Amino acid sequence: MSLASPAQSFGRAFGRPPGWPSGRPARRPGLWLALLPFLAAAGCAWMRSGDGPADSVSHSPGDAAMLVARADAHIARHNWHEAGLSIEAALERDPAHVPALVSAARLAERSGDDAAALALYHRALNADPGNSAARLGVAAVHVRRNRLSRAVPLLRAVAQDPRACPAERAEALRTLGQVMVRQERWSEAALAFESAVACEERQMMQTGHTTSGHTACESP
Repeated sequence: MSLASPAQSFGRAFGRPPGWPSGRPARRPGLWLALLPFLAAAGCAWMRSGDGPADSVSHSPGDAAMLVARADAHIARHNWHEAGLSIEAALERDPAHVPALVSAARLAERSGDDAAALALYHRALNADPGNSAARLGVAAVHVRRNRLSRAVPLLRAVAQDPRACPAERAEALRTLGQVMVRQERWSEAALAFESAVACEERQMMQTGHTTSGHTACESP
């Protein structure tokens, strides 16, 4: 049996006909987020089946990156619905596009759906096991859910990862310090906070600014 394309599957879920334009406003704006894990899974199966135009996905990675950049711009302006549409379109083009999966997970966190966020972060880690942004996201969900013992190894891994940029290491160390405070491990908390400040100073020297909240590291 032929599998539907991601656009067709997503369109049917919204009651739209196959081939709907990706930029058209959704009838029920909040539902796209809950369907993102399904969209990514459908896209993977669709490409493996050979029934859809896989070349249009595999040969256009720049399109997905451009759409994620557009989503980030919408997020900066708090245009959440438009950001969601851009991420949806990016995952249609490349269901394993790590920045798109991370951005989708962050929007899921913002909506309070930690289960969807974790599913999306883990999809990103399946595609890129050492991805610092995804590991930080998983750790943040565990901290929020008071699963501190699960968060600590992830935070230490990012803090020690030479692939991570200074902003990511600073975020990992700052969160690790907060975890140590909650566990009343005061000396370890102080060391983590001091190391976070050192990372932020290094980032300031490299880029001229620091970040707060989710990190924004430039691609090498």
